[in-house]
Amino acid sequence: MNYKKSILSFCCTLLVFGVAYAQNSSLEGRRILFETGTAKIQASSQKVLDEIVQYLWSHPEISSIKVSGHTDAVGSNEVNQKLSEQRAFSVWQYLTRQGIESERIFLEAHGQNDPLASNTDERGRAKNRRVDFEIMVNPEPKEKIVEVEKVVEVEKVVEKVVFQESEKEKASWSTVKETSQVYAGGGLLFHSADREIPSNGAKANLLSDLSYSGELGWRGALIENQWDLWLKANVMVLDYDQEQVAELTKSQWIVLPEVMMGSSYWFVPRWQMGLYAGPGSVFVIKDAQNDNLTLDSSLALKTQVDTDLRLVQSSNWTAGLTGLFEFMALGADINHGFRVGGGVYTGLGHVRLSMQYAWSSQDAGGVDFQDQYIKANVQVRF
Repeated sequence: MNYKKSILSFCCTLLVFGVAYAQNSSLEGRRILFETGTAKIQASSQKVLDEIVQYLWSHPEISSIKVSGHTDAVGSNEVNQKLSEQRAFSVWQYLTRQGIESERIFLEAHGQNDPLASNTDERGRAKNRRVDFEIMVNPEPKEKIVEVEKVVEVEKVVEKVVFQESEKEKASWSTVKETSQVYAGGGLLFHSADREIPSNGAKANLLSDLSYSGELGWRGALIENQWDLWLKANVMVLDYDQEQVAELTKSQWIVLPEVMMGSSYWFVPRWQMGLYAGPGSVFVIKDAQNDNLTLDSSLALKTQVDTDLRLVQSSNWTAGLTGLFEFMALGADINHGFRVGGGVYTGLGHVRLSMQYAWSSQDAGGVDFQDQYIKANVQVRF
């Protein structure tokens, strides 16, 4: 075949990730693996795919990537042809969900017709169960760069696997079970509140000592990489010292637990939004005798919306921005209130570090006040 362009090619196989793309020789020997007899990509192969995604993001001059699916010779030609189409499409689906334009990806499926090794032993068959990649700079039109006898056109492949794609998109409780994950964490925070004493107009500015937060939760995916279910238990333990805040009637610890249930959805590969609701304790200020104040907590019903904008995403490292809006109502000592906030985070493997600031305004029994906190947190996922 003749090409009128510069070609950067690399081969990514179930057994061997051969020549490195972008002169990155450290990728030699890496693998993409599928579950036996299926098109499901194993979690151990996502690092290779994430590296491909990162490379395509950083090299927009690469206008096309060709993804070719292959199988071994176990089974009929018809079954293997279909399986190779599904595997190529699984890779296409993963890349596009990570933000790679579908127009840059061409699909081919060869079934068992293009082996790398003999199919007479398991070692050779393992080499043949593969997905090959070819990255090209400024390729010729699609019909000029591939031989007709070796091509399954993109339109034909998509037509054949559209039914399988719709099945993958369905919510499944078995997927929830397979993706279940528990996390726990804790951190340090400072909390403050502002309240004007009506009788004399004096404004009380309350600042806690170094205080603490904790969290324990569960996550499972109804649709993997798209729709998640959450159960969260959080707590803040505020330490207010009478010696530092003269308006307080006593030094005290204030414990603010909450339990939230809800779900989140990835509207695009890098932007997630979640909706949660549940009971929780909120911080309140009450007037006491002699123009002093008492601090307390009140049970309320909370509704929370959060958002996650992922700026960096690879197999081991993530980083991004978070946002928060929370509405509080129906409490015994609180009429209504709301909280807004935001933060930054970075994660490495199963560990995530975050910083968050939030501010709220509340009406507790006719007493208006504002409070805020800044929190540093460490989270570990199991």
